Amino acid sequence: MRVIVAEPTGMCAGVKRALDMAEMVAGCKGYSLGPVVHNPQVVARLAHTGLKQAALSDVPPQSSVLIRSHGAGPEVYKELQQKDCAIIDATCPHVLRLQRAAVEAVAEGKQVVIVGSRSHPEIDAVVRHTEGQAIVVKQPGELYEIVLKDQIVVLAQTTTPRPAWQTVVEYLQTQGKEVTPIETICTATQERQSVTYELAKQVDIMVIVGGNNSANTRNLTAVSESLGTPTYQVETPDELAPAWFTNVQVAGVVAGASTPEWIIKEVVVAMENMENKVPKEQDAAVENTTAPVEEKTTEGEETLAAVEKTITAVEETTAATESTHFTNLKRGQVVEGKVVSIDAEGVNVDIGQKSEGYISKAELTNDPSVAPAEICQVGDVLNAVVLRIDNKEEKIFLSKRRAQEEEGMKNLAVARDEGRILQGKIVEAVKGGVMVDVLGVKAFMPASHVDLRYVPDLTAFVGQTVSVIVKEIEEARRRVVVSRKEAIERKSEEIKQQTWDGLVPGELRDGVVQRLTDFGAFVDLGGVDGLVHVSEISWQRVAHPSEALTEGQNVKVKILGVDREKGRVSLSIKQGEGDPWSKVGNMFVPGQVVPGKVVRTASFGAFVEIAPGIEGLVHISQLSYDRVEKTEDAVNPGEEVTVKILSIVPEDHRVSLSIKDASERPPQRERTDRPERGERDRGDRGDRRQRDDRNHSYREESKVTLGDKFGDLLKDKK
Repeated sequence: MRVIVAEPTGMCAGVKRALDMAEMVAGCKGYSLGPVVHNPQVVARLAHTGLKQAALSDVPPQSSVLIRSHGAGPEVYKELQQKDCAIIDATCPHVLRLQRAAVEAVAEGKQVVIVGSRSHPEIDAVVRHTEGQAIVVKQPGELYEIVLKDQIVVLAQTTTPRPAWQTVVEYLQTQGKEVTPIETICTATQERQSVTYELAKQVDIMVIVGGNNSANTRNLTAVSESLGTPTYQVETPDELAPAWFTNVQVAGVVAGASTPEWIIKEVVVAMENMENKVPKEQDAAVENTTAPVEEKTTEGEETLAAVEKTITAVEETTAATESTHFTNLKRGQVVEGKVVSIDAEGVNVDIGQKSEGYISKAELTNDPSVAPAEICQVGDVLNAVVLRIDNKEEKIFLSKRRAQEEEGMKNLAVARDEGRILQGKIVEAVKGGVMVDVLGVKAFMPASHVDLRYVPDLTAFVGQTVSVIVKEIEEARRRVVVSRKEAIERKSEEIKQQTWDGLVPGELRDGVVQRLTDFGAFVDLGGVDGLVHVSEISWQRVAHPSEALTEGQNVKVKILGVDREKGRVSLSIKQGEGDPWSKVGNMFVPGQVVPGKVVRTASFGAFVEIAPGIEGLVHISQLSYDRVEKTEDAVNPGEEVTVKILSIVPEDHRVSLSIKDASERPPQRERTDRPERGERDRGDRGDRRQRDDRNHSYREESKVTLGDKFGDLLKDKK
């Protein structure tokens, strides 16, 4: 097995500066307001040299006090000055820059938005410097309900991944605000995240070395996991499990910015020795990304040899002690236990040994937003993997998450082979996609597979439980790729086939109007779209579908025809509502006077709607008692009129109406000059010819056929 150590890695200049100051304060038997850095081993070593941790209220007057690298709020400096304490300020220069940028923005009356963790001591100190005015978020979704000022300055916690900060900046820029992005991410943090990303693409497994409470270390783990590379975070070599390295040819090592070099070397040597613990023989070598091991100095080789001897001695001592204190228990073993207590940081489990096992929050689940009490209850029985045995303090560290991963990988492989759709929770957005917790395994979902369409803000999906299909599994790298897009397409296709199977002409169905065209409307019946021709939308006259329908409207339709081969379904909305002519006999009787509306005119009269879908004809002779030469001289479309029903023939969809009979006949005027007989006869004959022409036009309009209209055109085609 070849081991590659990323370069640069481990402690940055800011942390080294803080540790130098901490050793100076330790020599004075001074105090530190909390851990200097987020690394338990480093903190323990400093405590051994005399550095004491204390709360601000417990610091004695005139003491030497170290302000740790995360910084502190202004009230801390004020109280220490009142106690006449010697202040040794180890605040990281990058954190000081973040504090200054936030204070200046607030002084200018601008809104400060910081991308990071509100509970982190670095951010807590910055917020205190702004007198609580800064807003802290991890993703754009947290800003949706917040009223912001027009001018916004966007900053970042020094260990925040750059894509997370950039996502918030881009979101605010789309909101019409004046956004000033100031990148306050530590350059060393960016370098380590960059080399982690590149190294994770080249190796079979990644080991991230650093404190479990270290934000920058956790971010390195997230970067590696985003590529689907099997990734394990450890604080010490004791947490390494031989099972991780089965069939591994190349392993990568990256360390957080607060991890000292001696711990990194211990982990590397322990990984080299894994070849004696893994069943398959592997070639062991350590490679640095900038220089091979062979080029190390003699002093470095001696140091490594000494560390290796130390590790071997510790392992021998550990094995002997384990056999004394813990019966039949070893690292990597899966044990069953009962939960006996729960707190905010983890759970204690009775596994039948002298001491209880402890499962930290990070080893309970892949979802950092879930509290331990939400995962299990006192009395629950669970399986866990033994991570480490601390014989000195007689503690056993376990992992429920890793036990689930082993079983989950097997179940995922079965689901992939069977093509089953699974449920998973999106736990975080990473570069190029999102991470999904599926059956206890952290799987990668590419951005192109999150939805059917492009998703500009992947963080909007974080926390959602979604359906996924397993696309790919790499057993050796423990890499799983899933797709929500294919799961949606699969479900849609299943619904579509079920809909096709259930379509029967003559049936009534509920549907949703999908889109409107000039010739009709397409209605979704459940994965299958059917066409409602404009003539089938309503019993009333409709010139364009938009006059009666809107997209998204729920409608009831009648299936007129189904052609599955061509994928066509003919529908009718009006027939789904029922023929209004079937009830006209119950609604109206001849001689009845009713209100109506003129809907259209013709040379022979006007059509008047007396009820929805019921139109009757007012012949031109029935428009007025006066002579009407042209229909439009008496009425026009849209006018409200009163009509009298002359006759009703429901089976022919015909109603005859009269406007003049609906009103009183006006008194006749006295005739003054009686025309000569010949002249009167000629006038009567002319009137009769005009009436005959109009009656003929009315009769002929109802007799026109398609052959009459298009006969000549069809002949030309032949």
